[in-house]
Amino acid sequence: MKDNSFISDLQFGNYFENKVIELLFEGKENIQIFQAPTCRFCDWDFKVENTSTGEITYYEVKADKAVLKTQNFFIETQSKNNSKSGLETTKANFYILVKPTPDLKEIDCLYQVETSYLHKLKDKPSTNYRRSYTGAYGFLVSEKELI
Repeated sequence: MKDNSFISDLQFGNYFENKVIELLFEGKENIQIFQAPTCRFCDWDFKVENTSTGEITYYEVKADKAVLKTQNFFIETQSKNNSKSGLETTKANFYILVKPTPDLKEIDCLYQVETSYLHKLKDKPSTNYRRSYTGAYGFLVSEKELI
């Protein structure tokens, strides 16, 4: 059952990853987009290469259903098996946090956040750590902290 939940969450995430790419990068000149290879745990979701300069930027996309009720995004730092994951292992320069519409079909709002900023939030003494419904460990970031 939990693996089906993982697959469902992965499909949800991939759907919004494609929406983000379309919204932010479709039709832009001098860029090439590469999606991460299909794997269970990749350390980035997609990368964008500026073909003029050769600069490469890595992105992690997190679409969170719970933000509709809580106004908080869950940032994973440890898997349910207590190994480092998410923010602790990503190569991404930026996290793109997606708040979907209530029907879960479109992007209501997105936040492009430097990964270094999330690390600063993680290290604040007041950070609220918790387990997610999947058993992963991480912390909550309110939408207010992203504005």
